Amino acid sequence: MTLLAPPWNDLVRVPENRSAVRAVWQLGRALEQSRRVVSPLLLHGLPGTGKTTLVDALVQAVTESPLGHTVQIVAANDLDSRPQEGEDDGTYPELAECDLLIVEDVQHLPPRSADLVGRVLDLRTRSRRPTVFTAHAGPAALLNVPRRLASRLSAGLVVPLEAFSPKSRLKLLRFHADRLKIKLTADALRWIADQPAGGFRPLLGMLQTLRGPARKSMTALTREQVANLLANDARPPAVADIVAAVAASFGVSPKELLGTSRLKTVMLARQTAIYLARTASKLSLPAVGREFGRDHSTVLHAVRKVEELLTKDADYAGTVKGLRTEISG
Repeated sequence: MTLLAPPWNDLVRVPENRSAVRAVWQLGRALEQSRRVVSPLLLHGLPGTGKTTLVDALVQAVTESPLGHTVQIVAANDLDSRPQEGEDDGTYPELAECDLLIVEDVQHLPPRSADLVGRVLDLRTRSRRPTVFTAHAGPAALLNVPRRLASRLSAGLVVPLEAFSPKSRLKLLRFHADRLKIKLTADALRWIADQPAGGFRPLLGMLQTLRGPARKSMTALTREQVANLLANDARPPAVADIVAAVAASFGVSPKELLGTSRLKTVMLARQTAIYLARTASKLSLPAVGREFGRDHSTVLHAVRKVEELLTKDADYAGTVKGLRTEISG
């Protein structure tokens, strides 16, 4: 029986991602069957080429299987606070002993943490536990990564993800439009696919904008209707307004929220603001990261944390709902 079927059915295979989909799928199958797999696996490509989608599918498949595998996902720039020589704050074993470790955006790895990553890789290799890295470029182009670690990455499986061609963008849009039950004419789909969005994520944002009007329409939306709807889409709230509202709600200053404080209240306020900037302002992960001075994997981590907390804490969910209403005017 294949335990990894559901998430992979949501992945659209196109020439630009076919090798990466296969590599991630094989890694998941190897975990399922307790087989050895080539590790580390490095997925590299520009923002919007599908690295996050592949990682999410792998994590979902592994965590939802009945085998009880454990997964740790960490943004490379967060490794600066991980234990160094002679230190032990309880986080080091989590990296070395989990069944699957994913390190996102390794190009942002702090130089002083390169040795830590090397030690973790040594331990994981000896215990045959797979590790996945993501990056914006291949090992040779990771100028901030020490040569020794780059060589370790090169010795594993390195798989590029290319920018989607117009034909692939159209195929991806058609799949997601069907999944979201958005009826669009062929001309409308082609028009969206041809938009200079700089990656696929903004195109998904366009589909989300069209979701409401499409439900109300008895017929498929035409190219003209789509163009008008997107042109007249309500202006999303500014990030500065989100930061101000969240800071006031949590009793911190905007400067603290945008800073580096790791106080629990400040960190939760920051994660909440990042979540609202991502979901209410319709900004891409890299765009939100630029607003908050973080990389896109840190943004994704914050979004995941908030989504998890929303399901567990009714009071917090009420606070976020109130903030969403406030910033929407």
